[in-house]
Amino acid sequence: MTSEKSESAYEVDQSTGVYETLLTTLDEKLEMYLGIVLLLGYTAIILADIFRRTFLGTQSVWGLAIVQGMFVWLAWLSAAYAVRHNAHIRFTLLLQRASNRITYAVYLIEWALWLIVGGVIFRYSLTVLNDYLVSGAEVVGTPVPRYVLYLAVPVGFGLILIRIVQQAYLVTRRYRDNQDITIEPGFGGE
Repeated sequence: MTSEKSESAYEVDQSTGVYETLLTTLDEKLEMYLGIVLLLGYTAIILADIFRRTFLGTQSVWGLAIVQGMFVWLAWLSAAYAVRHNAHIRFTLLLQRASNRITYAVYLIEWALWLIVGGVIFRYSLTVLNDYLVSGAEVVGTPVPRYVLYLAVPVGFGLILIRIVQQAYLVTRRYRDNQDITIEPGFGGE
């Protein structure tokens, strides 16, 4: 009976490891995976429209609107991905030789600005989204509600705000543990 308990405990630990690995992968690459799906999707739509125009003499009424909406989704997801991986534009050369204390102070200012500006954009994007929800408009030639395209802004900025809070937590923890928090120059710094 003891060996049965230990085997089942091992299975739970093993499945927890897989679950944690999945969560870690999603945490690190969620936006990238969604972006790949969007890129493949709108590439397929564009190629199908090119084929239709070239060989059949017709094109979809909805193709352009859907591709534009997918591109907006991709842009906001990419912004969240850049924030998650510390690959957004910043003044790293000025901070390259700065102390941890100064670097942390700059981080605090950066996070405050992100949260204020991002919060305002998030809030007002919800107002615009609500207008599209109420209107009931659809993407031309499809049953797809128009608000699905405009949902990209609040979802994208929501992810950005989550990534900022996540970054603030991780950097603050490293700062309090007296670890180096220097912002490395180049794209994708940390």
